[in-house]
Formats: sequence, C-alpha cells, structure tokens
Amino acid sequence: MTTALEHPGTSVQALTEQLASAAPQQAAAAEAALVRLADAGDLAACDALVSAYSEGRPALPPNPVKEYRYTARAAEGGSAFHRYWLAHLQYHAKDYPGAYANASLAHQENIGAATDLLARMLLQGQGCHAQPLAALDMLTHSVESRSNTDAALTLAMLYLEGQHVGAHPQAAYDTLHGLASDFAVIAHIDKPAYARYCYLKAWALRGGAQGQDGETWLPLCEKAAALGHADAKASLAAQHRQDAGRQREAQWEGLQHFTAFGGRWMMFYRVARLAEQHEKSHQHVGSINGNVYTTTSRWNVLVFAERDGSRFEVKVPPKAKVVPQRDYAVLFIGPATGTVGVPRLICDLGTGESVEPMGDLASNYRDESSKVLKVLSVWAWLGAIIAVGVCLSQQSAMALLAAIGLLVAGVKLGSAHRGQHDDALERVRAFFKEHAKDLVR
Repeated sequence: MTTALEHPGTSVQALTEQLASAAPQQAAAAEAALVRLADAGDLAACDALVSAYSEGRPALPPNPVKEYRYTARAAEGGSAFHRYWLAHLQYHAKDYPGAYANASLAHQENIGAATDLLARMLLQGQGCHAQPLAALDMLTHSVESRSNTDAALTLAMLYLEGQHVGAHPQAAYDTLHGLASDFAVIAHIDKPAYARYCYLKAWALRGGAQGQDGETWLPLCEKAAALGHADAKASLAAQHRQDAGRQREAQWEGLQHFTAFGGRWMMFYRVARLAEQHEKSHQHVGSINGNVYTTTSRWNVLVFAERDGSRFEVKVPPKAKVVPQRDYAVLFIGPATGTVGVPRLICDLGTGESVEPMGDLASNYRDESSKVLKVLSVWAWLGAIIAVGVCLSQQSAMALLAAIGLLVAGVKLGSAHRGQHDDALERVRAFFKEHAKDLVR
C-alpha cells in the first residue's frame, strides 16, 4: 500500500481527503504530510489541519493546542480569515489582549466576523477600554456598507435588550429585515445564524415592531425552533402554556357555578402536594336509661402544601385512599356570593382517582340552603309507606296508585333538592383528568 509520504508531490486536496480516512495509518500519513507542508508555509495545508484539529476526523481526535498552532501559523502567513480565527480562539481562552489585537487586524482586512467580535469586545471592555458608542457605530457601518450578517445579529440583540441604547424593537427588526436576502443565502450554510435571525425578528415583532411582507412573530419563532434555536423553543413552549391556561380558565368559568340545596354555589380549586397525614379520633360517652355507652369517631387529617409554601388541612374518612407526596387538586365549594368554601373533592392528578372529604355542603351552609324540598321528599316517602300499608291491609287499588305516585314524588323531590350538585362534581372530575399534566406544572 502506498501512502502520501511516499509521494511528496501529492496535492493538499488529496491529503485532506486521506486525512478523513477511518484507517489510522492512512490518516496518520496524511497528517504528517500536511504538517510538513504547513511548516513550510503552505496556507492550504494549514487550513486543512486547522479544520481537522477543530472538528476531529474518524481517526483523528480534536486537538485545540494544534488547532491554535496552525491557526497562528496561517495568520502569520498572511491569511486574514485565520487572523480572525486566531482572535476567536484567544477570546474563548480569555486571552482578551491577544484577541483584541488580532480582531483589530482582521477587521482592517474586512473580515465581517472579526468586526462583530471586535465590537463585542469594545462593548464589554475586553482587552481594551469600553467604548460602547464606537462599537455601535462600527456595527452599524458594517451592516450598512458590507451587509455584515454577524454584525446585524449583534446590533439587533443590542436594540432588543436595550443595552447601551434604549430598547428599540423596530430598529432591531429593520436592521435584520434589511439583510433578508443575505440571510436567505446563508440559510442552508449557517443554520444556527439563520435560526437566530428568525428568532430575533420574532422577538422584535412581539415587542411591538411593525413587520413587512406579512411577517408575524409566531411563524418566525416556529421556524427558529424547528432549526433548533433553544430560546425559540422555550418561547413557543411558554406561549403554548399560556394558550392552554387561557382555554383552561375559560372552561373552568363555564362550569364553576351550579344550583343545589335551594341555593347558588361557586367552586374553586387549589393544587397542592400531600405533605402529611395524621390519624385523629374522638370518644363520646353518653347514657340511655342509665346505661352508659361509648362511641368513637375516627378520621384522618390531610395536610397539603402548595407551591408558595402555604398549607391547608382537609378531613377525610379513615378508609380514604391517598398517597403522600403526590399532587392533588382539592375542590372547594362555597356560596356564589362569597370567596371561601369548604373542601368537597380531592382528586389525584396522577391517577385521576378521587375521594370526598368529610362533611356536607348543606350542613356547612345552613343559611345559604333551603330544606323545603328535602322535607317534602321525606313526607312523600312517609306517605308512600303509609299508602303501601293501606294497600296491603285493604287491597285498595287507589292506595296502590297513591303509593306509586308518592314514591315517584319522593324520588324527584330528593333529586331536586340535590339539584346540580352531583353533576357538577362529575364535571369537575373530568376537568381534573383532562388538565392533570398542566395543573401539576
């Protein structure tokens, strides 16, 4: 097998291709040949080595020290781009004086990326005294005279963040849109830069800038997110959460009121984590006809902790199944004219299962409810029982009809007394199941 070392006249292009070989011996031979050429002052060989040491090759790992060495050699050989790249490497190594000096030289050679780097160093005073106005002027001139896309992105960011100049979304948008054709050219060459261009335009439009050519913020943000821009993805996720939140609030407003027990009621809920659970009991001693008796009441107290650190307690029957450290939505119901209520439902946001706390809505709010329908229902049931007794003793058809009528009336009156209460709880259960993931966030 012949190698490049056996043919000193092999072109740099051929050696560069051989350097990308997965065979270690082939790659090593190409590297040695390119090093020899670079040491002799061949700029193309230097460039091939810088690229390989920066990104790595199948049989050649990245090597930042050698990348720096041959970048400096190319810069010394007169390559303006490598002068900029040397400044770039020095900047990220925090060698600001060296970076400033080399960026200044590359800027004088009209390397757009060097102008952008130099302006950013002038803004921050890195390797020099801070000169924000000079930096802004440099960026603006580079955008206007050389269509410098790197400078346009930096300048737009400064306008959006209000650094050194007042926040000016319209100026940011106009700066970017003025180079729309230039950014279209680099869309497939430098996707991160194009994604940033789309995101910054979206940011400007959302901040109040007037768009051109029918551009709106959401499609631009979606395009940037599709290209992998992290801030664009975060903005879209936040927007989707806001949209979902508004829809959820509208849905809740449509179901939170109902009529039952002769009154009008309002529901609200609190999302919290079950922090503690305590067993409680109470003994009652009484007597009937001189006979002493003891009864014991048992219940559990659930302590819930909300995100802001506040806590509240709910009493539940001792057999209620709940899981500590799990997220729950606790439903409260109170009079429609008030702002407080009593807990009436505890829904597990992980499983959708629910338990009902101890107590009764009508008993907690005697002044807000009416027992007329309940009393009538009881009387109807008693009437039905009496009618059945008459029917059995006298075998009267009229008594049978009366019993049936009173029985139906008792059922309907009892149902009317509870009104929409049970249906309201079912709708709330469905609501919590539908929005469980969003409520936990």
